[in-house]
Amino acid sequence: MAYISCDIDGVLTDYPNCWLDYLSTCCGKRYSTIEEAKKYEKDYKFFKHKYRISGHKGLLAVNHDVVDVLSILKYKKKYNIIIATSRPIYDENYPDLFRLTEMWLEKNSIPFDFLEYKDLSACFVDKYDKLCFHIEDEKRYAIPIAQKGVRVFLKASYSDDFISDNVVSIYKIDEVLKYV
Repeated sequence: MAYISCDIDGVLTDYPNCWLDYLSTCCGKRYSTIEEAKKYEKDYKFFKHKYRISGHKGLLAVNHDVVDVLSILKYKKKYNIIIATSRPIYDENYPDLFRLTEMWLEKNSIPFDFLEYKDLSACFVDKYDKLCFHIEDEKRYAIPIAQKGVRVFLKASYSDDFISDNVVSIYKIDEVLKYV
């Protein structure tokens, strides 16, 4: 059976805006980027921890265009879908995060067969022999996945740079369907 994988935050959600909105509510200052927030917000790590345990991730809006594409891939193209997230879903500091994420996927009718943790080693890729491609929004995750021989569709913003073999920049999620 063939597999595809898809990131959550930044692909299925409007990350980093959802996080920056939450941070703004907590600290009273609006940062325009994560880098700016990390540089100037002295309590950044505290607020990030609070965000992860608050249940707020279970309330995030979903990008319906991505759900539509995943539905086509699942039900018409017959792929098994792996949701691969960098959320610390197995970290003992966040014991409810795996279930909260799973419930959010189900509540939003996001088709998936497996929920996996994704880090910079991209070791989740090794568990699936026929992983055809991955949908990602961050170059730092796209490159190690591509280096394992998996095509990565990377959401815009890096289109002017050469990124890596096996990485295809896309502007709209439905561009993925041209390749399958």
